[in-house]
Amino acid sequence: MVTPLSAKTVYFVEGNSWLSSMDVDSSTVSRIGRSNVSWDDVAWFNNQLFGVGNERFFEISPENGLVRQIGNQLDLSTPWPFISADPKGLTISSEGIAYLVADEFPSGGLFTINLNNGDTRRVGSLPFTPRGDAVFDALGNLAVTGCTETGLRRQCDDSRADDLWSTNPLTGDSSRIGSIKDESGRNVAGVDGLMNVDDRLIGITGRGDLYDIDWSTARATSLGTVEPRILATGATYADTQGAAVNRLESRLPMLDLSANGLIINAHGWTGPFGSLIESVPWVDEMAAAQKDRLSRLPANSPIKWQVIPYHWEELAGGTRDDLTHIMNVGTSLGLLEGGIIGQRQYDHLYIFASSAGAGFGNGLMQEYLRHNPGAQVHIVFADAYTPNQSQVAQYGRGATYAEHWFAIDSTGAATEQLLPGAHNVNVDAFDGLLEFGHFVPRQEYLKTIISATVNPDLAGYGWQQTLMDWTGPIQEWAPWKERPINNGEAVLPALNPPPSGRPVRVDERLDNQLRFTAANVTAEGNVQLGSLDMVLSATPRREALAPVKIQSSQPYNLLSLNVQFSGEAGAEGLLSIGLGGENRWTLDQRTVAGGIQNYIFPLDQDYVDDGTLTFRLVNFTSSETQVLISNVILGRDTVFRAPDLRAGDADHDLDFDQLDIVKVMLAGKYLSGEVATWGEGDWNGAPGGWADSPPPGDGMFDQLDIVAALKGNNYLRGAYAAEWELVMVPEPSTIQYLGWLLTTAGLIWGNKKFLMN
Repeated sequence: MVTPLSAKTVYFVEGNSWLSSMDVDSSTVSRIGRSNVSWDDVAWFNNQLFGVGNERFFEISPENGLVRQIGNQLDLSTPWPFISADPKGLTISSEGIAYLVADEFPSGGLFTINLNNGDTRRVGSLPFTPRGDAVFDALGNLAVTGCTETGLRRQCDDSRADDLWSTNPLTGDSSRIGSIKDESGRNVAGVDGLMNVDDRLIGITGRGDLYDIDWSTARATSLGTVEPRILATGATYADTQGAAVNRLESRLPMLDLSANGLIINAHGWTGPFGSLIESVPWVDEMAAAQKDRLSRLPANSPIKWQVIPYHWEELAGGTRDDLTHIMNVGTSLGLLEGGIIGQRQYDHLYIFASSAGAGFGNGLMQEYLRHNPGAQVHIVFADAYTPNQSQVAQYGRGATYAEHWFAIDSTGAATEQLLPGAHNVNVDAFDGLLEFGHFVPRQEYLKTIISATVNPDLAGYGWQQTLMDWTGPIQEWAPWKERPINNGEAVLPALNPPPSGRPVRVDERLDNQLRFTAANVTAEGNVQLGSLDMVLSATPRREALAPVKIQSSQPYNLLSLNVQFSGEAGAEGLLSIGLGGENRWTLDQRTVAGGIQNYIFPLDQDYVDDGTLTFRLVNFTSSETQVLISNVILGRDTVFRAPDLRAGDADHDLDFDQLDIVKVMLAGKYLSGEVATWGEGDWNGAPGGWADSPPPGDGMFDQLDIVAALKGNNYLRGAYAAEWELVMVPEPSTIQYLGWLLTTAGLIWGNKKFLMN
């Protein structure tokens, strides 16, 4: 008798060609039918049964065991001449990619199989010898049974316990969990079938013994023996009550048969952040900019390009907890599209992939190169999501040229890794203020496409280094090959200096405190209002939105508010603040300090009319998150700067009097031909500079300097300027300039933080 697992079905295959099933609620085993296939293993997907046997891939009828071959004989070639892999275990991911583990000298190998046509691809070697089956765990890794011994004299038989291994399906990287032993410590050998039954790992041996195996320790609990006894070579769990899962399908548009170059732009995660983190429309913007740039090439350009904005939003959603799974989906999708494009045999392929879409981009590149090993491929990653070192080591390898543009931002270390296979470009230095976020790398790259001039620190990187910007003969173009990989050393351009280091002073006036009432707040989701504060609460499925109507008769150019995040354990939220329908700033719960924090956000101009201030809280994880917003005040700042020096003011005290004349007379440089400084009479560069940095002149004290002093008409007229002169409301460039000065000079006020999005 078998201990019940669930009210669903398990299918078994035997080496003698039989297909059997077991209703695990009643423990009833039935033989369905027999084919001429000597089965290695079987797998269930989307209410369909698939199997591997006779080195071929089949669809199997669950009703009668009849088979339909998919494709030709499996290509299970190995790196060793004249040696093919021996299939052992088959499983299918939720995205519809079949994975096959096989015994190949001197250890094991991992392959993928396309469900539609049976095409195989070798992922890589395994550090152990597979004996039986493979199945996916809850984290997206493969659980595989095998033995540790490898090499010519390996002994993988029933005389010793099987080992349980955890394998990365994208790379083949594996770690041994332990030997499979029962509750009495006896060895469990010959586990030829593995099933994930409602997150329980169930194994069946070739003798029909069923075990419940612990995923993390390999400890096995006996569930009994299947009766009548069957000689299973593989098993699968048929979740017949589950929803059907669609296979991965190509999302490529119709390919231009006249093009010999292809450009693909792929987004990443499109989870609960929406446009705040990974705005899907940016791929359209990037593609439009590329098309516009290509349209300016000569008509006789040697390459005709097709540009594709690649959308896979419906597969890239989910919470932050799903990111690794989404990256794996993207990789599988990239492999699928790479095979399709590979059949087309373009001469040149350019890929731009952002965030978790880096898996898609790298998978696309690898599969394309497998079909076209001599093609030129340029790949650019933007803040590539690399949660483990296997991705870090892989991404960019094999490309003709690869770049990784990244920022040190709130997304954390998983998007800040230096890729050994790429030139790494740190774009933080171009922010001008503080860390702006995950979108900056792709924005900076976009500038290299649409701008006629490029930041000198980025010379040699970006669009200008691509073949797309080349108009000469192809054989004369080789910048990718001439420049070696920088071995993971980041390119850290110097921070662009502000227009000058002129001192500034900011006088701040805060007024017009916002009150929250039902009349001026239109809330969606869980929003609780007080008179001067409000609390937004967000769950994974429900964001909180609070548009606040501004009623102000006074001009304002800054926003001040207090923010405090809270919530359940593990809560991670993102607060976005918008003005006039446009998102302006974001605060990430993972990176801000605890407790009540005060923030001041500058605006790009004076606002005088009524508008709407929008607060939106979205959720990273499954834990509810909350944010308290209080003391919201609109105000105005007035900026002063040190004034220009005028000709004659040798002692820098903002007037021109006898003391200045005495100073230059004592220096004795007038008409001497000797080099003179400002304090010695070199005034013909005025007006300009400031007290600590006079404007440069011609380096001499002569008649030109006297003319400049007389022309200014400041002699003995008192102070020609106040200590600080008023600057009008800053334009965006001035805002950057002031932010840089205030940051580097340590003049940020108290605990106020400037964050601009």
